[in-house]
Amino acid sequence: MNFNYYFVGAGAWGSGGTRIPLIYSIHIHITTPRRYFYNDEFLVECFEKLHGTIVSCHLKDILLKPDYTFQLQECACGEGTLNLELYAQLASAENPHMPMIIEHLTTDEEYVASVKYVRERLGIYSDHH
Repeated sequence: MNFNYYFVGAGAWGSGGTRIPLIYSIHIHITTPRRYFYNDEFLVECFEKLHGTIVSCHLKDILLKPDYTFQLQECACGEGTLNLELYAQLASAENPHMPMIIEHLTTDEEYVASVKYVRERLGIYSDHH
């Protein structure tokens, strides 16, 4: 399975000029039919390969658009097909207090609805029910 990810942020410098590697954000992209239809395998692979380096996760969903060509669209949680339970389990196994960031929505109402959906669906993984 092809594994692509990229890092945003390169690190910091500690005292004495020692480089401290910091990963600000890891973006894992579902960009192929295989990754889309077998996203459970892809999520497990990503967390295995990046174990020990993940400091936050971006929580979003993915939807196959009903067009004639293969087109994927990021969407609000619950509007797509990503296995959010598995994603939350993997993130919690990496860090029980893993920050989960919802992004790429347009309005405050969309964010509120997405957070509500995630809390209801993944209530056992949330500190705030």
